[in-house]
Amino acid sequence: MNHQCRFQVPQMSLRDSLFGKPLNFYGAGSVALEETGIVVYGDLPKFTIPFFGRFYSKLLTERTTRTVPYSRIVRQQTTGRWLSFSILKVLFLLLWLSGAGFLFATGIHELDPIIGIPLGFAAFVLIPAVVLVFNRATHYITYRLPSGKRTQFAFRLRPVSRQNMSDFITRLNEYRTAAAAFEQGQSAGATQ
Repeated sequence: MNHQCRFQVPQMSLRDSLFGKPLNFYGAGSVALEETGIVVYGDLPKFTIPFFGRFYSKLLTERTTRTVPYSRIVRQQTTGRWLSFSILKVLFLLLWLSGAGFLFATGIHELDPIIGIPLGFAAFVLIPAVVLVFNRATHYITYRLPSGKRTQFAFRLRPVSRQNMSDFITRLNEYRTAAAAFEQGQSAGATQ
């Protein structure tokens, strides 16, 4: 089953980032759950330029495919919620514009600093913070390379829906369970 996605920056642990290497796919791509592993298709950088690589991603990347066997997956984590980004944009604009509109309608120069400073703080700091709390669901897949090092890639499914997210997680867990059962069966057969 092929899922369209948008790749995100991986958030590896300190230990993994020192001894491993994140798989930094850029932009839009797809993730397919096959019987043997996850097939990731997207733009991967040929080389990295610190701090400026994201700005020139089209020049520095090439379309590629990576296959991650289910038996090599160490951890699968989903953070955030399934909320649509368009809903967040509307919520942010409504809250921000109402706070800023209130500040300008009352006349900033006429406000007492005891009232103006908290209102300004609410309009320009708290409202963006509330929107960031409702971040969208991001999937992080951490796996072992054949060398033993850990690596990770991150993505958000598109279109954003609760059904799409739950289908993906259910199928991924089913395939991982089947791969683990097969691996245990193989190891038990080898010892007999």
